[in-house]
Amino acid sequence: MTKRSSNRRPFMFAAAVFFLSTAVCAAPDAHTKADPYRRLGGPDHLVELRALETHALDFEKLADLESWSGDPITAESLKGRVLILLAWDQHEARSVRLLPTLSRLNRTLKDKAVCLAVHSKDGWDDAKERIAAGRVPIATAHDTDGSFFEMLRVDEHPNLFIVDKAGQIRIADLDPRDLTRAVNALSRETPEQARADLPRRIELFAQASRLTVPSDMPNPDAAPQQTTPSTPGRPVRSVPSNPVEPQDEIQPAAPRPPASAYSAAAWPEINRQGINATNIQGKRLPVALGNENWLTERPERALNEHVMILDFWATWCGPCIRASPTLDRLQIQYKGDLLVMGISGQSAGSRYPEDERAIRSFIAGHPVSYSHLHDAQQRVYRSLRITGIPHVLVISTDGIIRWQGNPLDANFQRAVDSVVRADPLLAARRAQQPRNGKPNG
Repeated sequence: MTKRSSNRRPFMFAAAVFFLSTAVCAAPDAHTKADPYRRLGGPDHLVELRALETHALDFEKLADLESWSGDPITAESLKGRVLILLAWDQHEARSVRLLPTLSRLNRTLKDKAVCLAVHSKDGWDDAKERIAAGRVPIATAHDTDGSFFEMLRVDEHPNLFIVDKAGQIRIADLDPRDLTRAVNALSRETPEQARADLPRRIELFAQASRLTVPSDMPNPDAAPQQTTPSTPGRPVRSVPSNPVEPQDEIQPAAPRPPASAYSAAAWPEINRQGINATNIQGKRLPVALGNENWLTERPERALNEHVMILDFWATWCGPCIRASPTLDRLQIQYKGDLLVMGISGQSAGSRYPEDERAIRSFIAGHPVSYSHLHDAQQRVYRSLRITGIPHVLVISTDGIIRWQGNPLDANFQRAVDSVVRADPLLAARRAQQPRNGKPNG
C-alpha cells in the first residue's frame, strides 16, 4: 500500500489538467478560520486534496463498485443526505477501528447521512469473511480494479471522505478526530448552502498551489497582443514603438477550475420575465464573439478571464441610454473581474444608421468606463432573435449565459453580483491577492 508522502506527483482529473508549480502555504490563523477541519498527509498531498474538493463525486465511478452488501448507493438515493465514505483495508487496523464509529453515526443521523465502506482491490477475500460474520455494520462495496481509489487519491488507510448534500466532495482525507464534528455541521446544511461553499474551497486550493493552466474555452480575443496596457471605454490610441519595461514580478495565472466546479456553483435564478429574445440561459452563445470591431481598447486579460456582460443597445433607444450608468457603475465596481461590452449595430433606418462613424461620435460625447464593440452584420444579435433592446447577457468565465434580460430589470444588478461572487475562476483569482489587498498582475 502506498504511504503518504510529500513527494506525490501531480494528477489529472477528467474535467481539467492541472500543472503543479510552486506550493504556497496560507498563514495558519487565516487557514484555520477558513477551514476548521484537519486533513491527513503532507503538503503535496494537501494540494491534491484541495483540488479534489472542487469536484463533485463521480457517481458513475460509484456505480462501478461491486459486491455491494445492500442496494447500491446512487445520486437519487442520497438526495438530502450526506455521504460518509471510508476507504478501508481489512489488513489495516486503523481503518478497521473506524467501522464502529461510522455505524454509530449511521444510527444517530438516520435520514441525514449514509455511511459506506469501500474496500481496496487487494485483500477482499478476508474482508468478505468479516462482512459475512456481521462485523462490518455499515454498507460495503469492493473497488475491484482500484479506479475508485485512484479517483479519490487514496493513499495510506484510513481515508475518510464526506460528500455534501449537493453531491460535492466536500472534505477529502479527513482526520478521523474531526469526523463527528464535520458530519454534524454538513448534515445541517441545505443543498443550496453546500453549493454556495464552492468558491471558498476554490480559494483554499489556490492558496495551496500556484498553477499555470491552459484554458479549454475558445478564446475569441485572439488578435495580436498589444504592447501597452489597455483600458476599457477609452478610444483606441496608436501604440508607441519603444519596448515596454518589464514588470517587477510576473504573477502566475489563476487556476482554471474544472467543469464540475461551474456546475456546482450557486448561480442566480433563471430570469423568465421580459427576455425579448431566444432564451439561452444555461447555454453558450449560438454564434461566437470575434468578428466585431472594437471601438475602444481591448482588455489586458483574455475575454474568458472575465465575467462578461454583453449589452445590445442603440443610440436611438432611450431605455438603452438610461441603462448605461448602471453598466458603467458595475464596470467600475468589479474592475478586472467584470467586462461590460456594449455591442452596437442595430440601425433604425436612414435617421439612425448606427454605422461605426455614428457610434464613435456618440461614445465620444458619452464617455463610460466599459468597452464598445460594433457588429455591422449583427451576427450575434440576429442569432439571438432579439425583439427588443436594451438586452443583456451575463456570462460566466466558462462561457455559459447565467442571466439574460433587460438591464433596467430590478433583478439585473443582483444577478451580476451573484455571478461575480459564484464564478470559480474569479474565486481562484481572489485567493491569489496578497495581504495588502492589491490584485496580483
